[in-house]
Amino acid sequence: CSSTAASEIVGKRADCLCWKVILGCCASSSRKMSVEQFFELLSRKIPCHKDTDAGALYCALRNEELELITTTYANRLTTESQGDVISGEFTALPYCSEGVFVVGTGLHRELQYPEICVSQDTDAGSTYLLNRLPTIFFRFYLGQFYPMDPNFSFTLECAWLPSMLVDLLSARLTEEMSMFEGQFAVKHCCEFLQNEAMEFLFRSTPNAPLQINLFQFQDTDEASSSAGGGNQSYRLTDLLVGHEEQARNQEFTDALHECPVCFEELPGTQCIRFRKCRHFACRECAAASFAEQITQSTNACEPTCVSCAEPVRQQEIRAVVTNEQYTLYEQRLLNRTLSSMPDMVDCPNRDCRFGHVLLNENRDQGICPSCRFHFCARCRAAFHNETACQTGPHTRLSPDKVAELVARYQQAGVDGRAQMELQYGKANLNQLITEHQSNEIIKTACKRCPNCHVAIQKTTGCNRMRCTGCQKNFCWLCLSILDNRSPYDHFGTRCGLWR
Repeated sequence: CSSTAASEIVGKRADCLCWKVILGCCASSSRKMSVEQFFELLSRKIPCHKDTDAGALYCALRNEELELITTTYANRLTTESQGDVISGEFTALPYCSEGVFVVGTGLHRELQYPEICVSQDTDAGSTYLLNRLPTIFFRFYLGQFYPMDPNFSFTLECAWLPSMLVDLLSARLTEEMSMFEGQFAVKHCCEFLQNEAMEFLFRSTPNAPLQINLFQFQDTDEASSSAGGGNQSYRLTDLLVGHEEQARNQEFTDALHECPVCFEELPGTQCIRFRKCRHFACRECAAASFAEQITQSTNACEPTCVSCAEPVRQQEIRAVVTNEQYTLYEQRLLNRTLSSMPDMVDCPNRDCRFGHVLLNENRDQGICPSCRFHFCARCRAAFHNETACQTGPHTRLSPDKVAELVARYQQAGVDGRAQMELQYGKANLNQLITEHQSNEIIKTACKRCPNCHVAIQKTTGCNRMRCTGCQKNFCWLCLSILDNRSPYDHFGTRCGLWR
């Protein structure tokens, strides 16, 4: 559609200024305008103006284009008028639906989304698959004759692209601008930065995947002041991966989600997503689930996800429960840790609530730091030097040693038992008898957890077991550790669930 053809279409109205602007768009464009494009301009035509109203017409056309950008990109455009000149800043957030492979330094931190890292190599670097890339700022200045005079000045600013690529992108924008003279050139530049800039910079061939090698981003301007390319690569890798994580978190926060517990549809600000299993729930239901597990000692030390058996992180527990519930959780977690230490015992004083006491180097006595009770580590009575406990059996004897000592005591006569009671202490011997009976039950009716080796007895139910110590699921038949998220998958292929 040439300017001559356009004049024939508009006929006598071509002497009006607004028609002159439209015809100027046709004549100045380096490409032929389609009929559809021409009539699109006609549909946007504002009421006719005289030549004396040129400034008002240009201003109206500029404002129409800027409002269209604002509507399209959700207020990512800011403008400021200074007389007849309009300055603006557009925030481009490049999104690659197919993903872009970023090769950079391995990060020394836990990723919020582990699936982002698709490969790790000490020599070649780690590869991350990202969809969202950090901001590119597009600042432009429109003169009083825009869009009749489509030339406008602009600058690009990007924190992660080297200056060479920024210059290359600026040159390409200048070319794009000349191709769309008068036809919403600013809007087209914004669209190019948002949707096509990454493909222009990082796709080597039409069918090749997008790839950004951060090791090649050793910009000459930064090289002189940087300690080395490795540090720069790590900084850029952390910047890009961190932006992807923040963008995903923000998308979750902005969206609506249906809680799998209460089935209420709530915004992301009222929900919590668990990092390990990626399940989510509303904060109220998650808090109720954690509080029940903590207060009722069900997984008190490792509360699990509301949708699966995967333990949640301490930060996630802290984010939803009350201060009192979290204090109780920490106390029980501490108690479990201390109970597993061989030189820690509970204070025998029933009136003392301090809890655990550290034994001396020989593990034969302890002093509670709270109530100052000095006790014997073997019989838990007040410490008695040079008595039977002092020469009696050491605690934590092996099961074979316990069995041997109990057998000697049970087979001895009256005089022999009296002698052993004097030597070892009757309370100690009774305790060893109880321990021997427990060892026999463990030997005949129990199995060891394959993870923490705690003895577990099965009384009834299926062959899927959960350790009360470490909360791991395992198979009772073959003692394989099962995936907490799908523990029953094992029984469909290897072992029977009820056999």
